[in-house]
Order: sequence, then structure tokens, then C-alpha cells
Amino acid sequence: MHAYGTFAMYVRSAYITASVQMAQSVISRERRLESWENIPELAAGVFRRKPNTPSANFPLPDNISTLERMHAVSITKPRQRSYLWLLGFLFLLIFLALTLPLVNTIVNTGTQTAQTENEGQCQFTTRRFYTQQEAFTLALAAQEQRSAFPFGGNYAIGSYTICYKNETQQRFPSPPAKGYDNLTDTTKPINATHSEQAVYNWLQHQFTHLSIDRSSVQGIYVVIFSQVRVCTACREDMISWQRTLRQEAGVTNVFLSIWDLNPGFNPATYPAGPPASVTFGELERVPIAFTP
Repeated sequence: MHAYGTFAMYVRSAYITASVQMAQSVISRERRLESWENIPELAAGVFRRKPNTPSANFPLPDNISTLERMHAVSITKPRQRSYLWLLGFLFLLIFLALTLPLVNTIVNTGTQTAQTENEGQCQFTTRRFYTQQEAFTLALAAQEQRSAFPFGGNYAIGSYTICYKNETQQRFPSPPAKGYDNLTDTTKPINATHSEQAVYNWLQHQFTHLSIDRSSVQGIYVVIFSQVRVCTACREDMISWQRTLRQEAGVTNVFLSIWDLNPGFNPATYPAGPPASVTFGELERVPIAFTP
């Protein structure tokens, strides 16, 4: 698709160049015709045709020869043909200028659709997954959520991508989850209402309802992103998360990574997000020693 768009742009450029060259050729020819008009047509007296006046509307004197008459009349015919060529190429140029952008738009739309259908970071050649790029995608989504719905607590979001052996992939993002300290339910820990915990609960539900041919799976890659630094209590809980997700999915090749921001920001101070947009370099992988 990208090659076809490039070819369309090349064709348009070639037609524009050709049209400019033709226009220059026509102008040069017109100048030569003007020089012929300035040559005396008759030995006795001077006769010049009025510019742009058809010979039929300007009768020639009776005392000129037939050859001179033919020469005077023929001056207008090349000019008329030149105008027709010029108008034709200008029309073609306008037509291409209008249609080629439309073709390019269609090509780009098709390319974007294909990228959406194959969205994910599976690297089939190296049999790996681009986890940091996926984390950055989630970070941008969380930032957009916070901008639309300001909140004094944390936002976390996750995704899992199934990479198949036939080099296809499916990506499933979670809804953004709000997080805050549990200060009401004394039967649960303070981090029970943290947003990372909500994303993990969503993942568990998803994995217990997977409807796939597990023999066709190369790997399932899970990424969780938190806008606020992951607390110590959550880090301790996360040690068993990868093993649990493998059991619930019925697939041994489930790989979990968890990311946050360094240095991050305080949502209480910036409920709509910090002034500066998140950058790729701010992402930091949370060091978790997952149980096998």
C-alpha cells in the first residue's frame, strides 16, 4: 500500500513536469509566430493581421496573391491548435491534481486499517515482544483518559497480546482503572483498591474465558502500566501474578511485565495530568522477580 501511494505521487509529479515543459514549448512557439506576423506581407503597402482576430472576420485585400493569402490565413491556425493543446494539458493537470490526493487518501486509509487489525508488538522473526513500546501505548491511553476525566488518584491500564505461530496477532486492551487507597474496608489491605489490582482482576477474568486453540499460540504477552509509582505492597502481590495467569490461560508461554513512570507525578497536584506529555524515556519497568 505504501509503495502504491509513492507511485501515485511519482505519477502526479511527472505529469506536472511534463505539463510545465509543454507550456514552455507552446510559449516559445507563440513567440516565433509573433515574429512571423511582424514580417511585411506585401511588397506594396504594409498589411498586418490584428492579434487574435480570425482571418474570416478580417478579409484580406483583393490585390494580394493567392500564396500570400494562404500564408496570412495560415498564421491563425497554428495558434488555434496551440491553444487547444495548452487547454487540454491544463485540464489533465487539474484532473490529476484532484484525483491523485483522493487515491492517496484511500491508500492511507487501507494501510491504517491493516495496522489496526494487526495491532500489537509481536516480533515474529526474533520470537520476542516489544514490551516497552506496548507500555508507551498504554501510557498515552492513560494520559488521554486523565485529560478527559481528571482524577486525584491513580490511573492504570493493561493489555494482553496473543502471538500465533502463523505470524498473526490479537491485542486486547483493558479499560482504564481508577486507583486509590482503601480506607474504608478494614477486612482488606490498603492496596486492595489500587488500580493495578483492578487491571489484574480484569486479566484473570479474560484468561479464564479464553476461546483459542492453545496449540497455535506462540506466546501471550501481558503488560500493565501505572501512572503512579507501584507501591511496595503491590510489588509483593505481583510476584505470583505471572504464574496465576499462566494457570488460568492454560498456556505456559504467558509473560508479564509491569511499568510505571520515573519520576512520575502527584495526581493530587495534577488531576488532569502534568503539563508536559509523557515521553518514552520516562517509562520504567518495575523489577519483579516472578515465581516460575
